[in-house]
Amino acid sequence: MRGGEFLNAVAYIDPKWIEEAESFRKRRAPLWKRIAARAAGFLLAAGSLFLLGAWLFLPVEPREGSARMLYVRVEDKAAEYRSAAVSRFDEWTLSARVGEPFGSGETVFRLKGTETLSRLILRRPDGSFELYRFVRFEPDLTEQTVDHLIERDFFTEEDRGLVRLGAENPFGDVLVLIYNVREAGDIVSVTWEKAEFDHTKIGKSVRVPTVVMKDAADVLRAYGIFRGLVSAQDEPAPPARITAQTPAYREGEAPLSIQTGRKVTLRLKNGETVSLEYDALSGVFTQTFRSLYEPVSEEDRLWIAETVGIDTEWRDHGAASQPQGMETAPPPDPGQPG
Repeated sequence: MRGGEFLNAVAYIDPKWIEEAESFRKRRAPLWKRIAARAAGFLLAAGSLFLLGAWLFLPVEPREGSARMLYVRVEDKAAEYRSAAVSRFDEWTLSARVGEPFGSGETVFRLKGTETLSRLILRRPDGSFELYRFVRFEPDLTEQTVDHLIERDFFTEEDRGLVRLGAENPFGDVLVLIYNVREAGDIVSVTWEKAEFDHTKIGKSVRVPTVVMKDAADVLRAYGIFRGLVSAQDEPAPPARITAQTPAYREGEAPLSIQTGRKVTLRLKNGETVSLEYDALSGVFTQTFRSLYEPVSEEDRLWIAETVGIDTEWRDHGAASQPQGMETAPPPDPGQPG
């Protein structure tokens, strides 16, 4: 259509149509309002999805009244497990991850597709499922301990003659029986990093390097130390934690624990990770829930300190402020002028 033809056509349009179009154009909201409305709708939808996702993946504690601890027999040892907090999504899908039964009953199961025993699934009496994580082997089994396990239906009378009493628990058994680690080649790396965080001025002044062992010779040497760890007798107290308030530090006799402690993580070929804590001052390794091992030899302690870069010398990181409520001088005599 040429320009002249277009103008002729417009001349024949009913005027009321033009008025209605003009009225519609005037009633249309401004551009910024339309953009704001669309943005608000988008944010509302995104917020709803975010809240839904946060609810799905928010860790939850096991249900009230459920067992917090689980014992199973692994060969001739009593393995202690504790219920793990899982997300809503994991709780809903746990039944699909149930693998082969573990033990003689139909209440404890392996995770489907795994060869390790680091996690087990418990079927509750109501038919629901709960995830448990390995904690440790019982450090020293006695007849009383076995009786207690039988009373709580963890063990049966038939287990009594199969469980060793008063046996040592080397960490090598944890690696073999729970994580299926049978040689140094099963370990990809060993990470040594800061074990604790102190956000005070003194804590921030302590520099702790993170060292990742990947060299085959270093991993082999570390594996030999881990495999040889033997559980401490009588469950002694863990190494004393030396803070800026501890007299040993204030008097220049011992370094801060934040300086000498390390979190140790073994990353395995099968995708699992195993964690320990190490105190370089005492040479003591600690497992979850205060399962302690006898100190390593002086040779191993020195090798770890040198290889990992642990500074065991006393360093002046500054003086801690006086704790509140402690007086630096006796109060004045009420009978004397202040």
